[in-house]
Amino acid sequence: MYELLSTIFSKEDIVRLKKVNVTGIIVGDDFHGTRLTKAFSHDEIIEINKLAKENGLKVYVKMNRMYEDKELDKALDYLKFLKTLDVNIFYNDLSIYVLAKSINMEDRLVYDPDTIVTNSLDVNYHLSKGIYGVILSKEITKEEMVLISNNSNGRVGVIVHGYLNMSYSKRMLINNYFEHLNKDIDVDDKRSLYLIEQTRDGKMPIIEDSQGTMIFTEYVQESFDEIKELYENNVSMFIVDGIFLDSDKVVDAVKGYSNLLNDIEYDKNEYYEKYNDLPLSTGYMEKATNLVK
Repeated sequence: MYELLSTIFSKEDIVRLKKVNVTGIIVGDDFHGTRLTKAFSHDEIIEINKLAKENGLKVYVKMNRMYEDKELDKALDYLKFLKTLDVNIFYNDLSIYVLAKSINMEDRLVYDPDTIVTNSLDVNYHLSKGIYGVILSKEITKEEMVLISNNSNGRVGVIVHGYLNMSYSKRMLINNYFEHLNKDIDVDDKRSLYLIEQTRDGKMPIIEDSQGTMIFTEYVQESFDEIKELYENNVSMFIVDGIFLDSDKVVDAVKGYSNLLNDIEYDKNEYYEKYNDLPLSTGYMEKATNLVK
């Protein structure tokens, strides 16, 4: 059985997403999570978890921070808090696995290191540690995903929709840039900033917050033509990430993917026409990385 997961902007999205057959939601707080659609307080996460469970949905919490030694006690406390909520966890720092194992909750972990997992040996190594699943790199083709998933010994997932994070640095790159220009500009967690490379016209969203600087693709990944083939080849987790989008765009995307997974007729041109302002693309799904960059 597949899992169709989506980030949310508010708890009101839960009911809307349930109606279009999402199976789980993704949330996080502003310390342990980064690159979030929206950061929620711990009290809000408790409330969201309760509402999601009442609607029969699974809850995933992001712990995708780059942790320093001095932050590990705080990470362990957060894991203990999440254990009481009976949720799953996305992580990329291997310290989280060690901490989770120490309190017997490694089976709740999903390893999601952005662009690192590009072969089945890596997948099977992490799965052998007793974790719940592994998310494949967003920089490989559909054919490579199929090859990896068919040689994997457990649950494998992919990001199918949304802007893709391509670079994450703990340095404050935007602030440093404006300091170099002797300009005093507040850029903290602004969602309206973008970069344009000299060799391309596309606008790449960029965020700087307390955790560093993150750069995203100039396009919005869509995988309407690819999702069913991926599912038929042992990929079972599909993620819709709403960062820089809005609730309507996310809900309609989930509806399309749900229809396709359940063999209900769906024309992706409906989405393209309704949201013709979005730079939609199949990205790396159909074209190797070296041909896109």
